Amino acid sequence: MAANEDHFKLLVSLIRDVKPSLGNTAINLEDSLVENLGLDSLDIMQLARKIRRNVGPTFEPQAWVQNHLIHKYAIKSLLRAMSGPVAVGAPHDVAR
Repeated sequence: MAANEDHFKLLVSLIRDVKPSLGNTAINLEDSLVENLGLDSLDIMQLARKIRRNVGPTFEPQAWVQNHLIHKYAIKSLLRAMSGPVAVGAPHDVAR
């Protein structure tokens, strides 16, 4: 669980880097990068590059983005993707 907590802290920091206007806005696992936090496609691409630099090759942004209709850019889906490759349409991709 510590790795997930570390990834969440890293992710929140990177989101704030990409979208400084969020200020001290609370960021939760259930939030959508688009719907709740207001990131646009360029912000998401920038965030994906930053994650890849920090997490390494285990994060496959193309695989994560490919499933956006399922996960709606949910932070928890991004955390799962940061942990390693995700099969397209896999049950754990579905935002719960």
